[in-house]
Amino acid sequence: MKFQIGFMLLILIVASNFLTFAQDKKCTVSGYVRDQSSGENLPSAHVGIMELKRGVNTNNYGFYSISVQSGKYSLKISYLGFEPQI
Repeated sequence: MKFQIGFMLLILIVASNFLTFAQDKKCTVSGYVRDQSSGENLPSAHVGIMELKRGVNTNNYGFYSISVQSGKYSLKISYLGFEPQI
């Protein structure tokens, strides 16, 4: 089933990212991946951190959680039938 390019993923990111001078500060980036037009959760979407070349898949509810060192990163969200979002 093909989706129109006009459909985009709505990415809700709840991030714990505190400014700190310590290099070993861990943070958790978590949230839900949903279809922007329908609001439907997207299970098994891939959420990756481009700079670290690692990622996770969302659970059955579209939820993901990734723990990383404090810093500035780009997330890439991919889901079959949708254009990837950065």
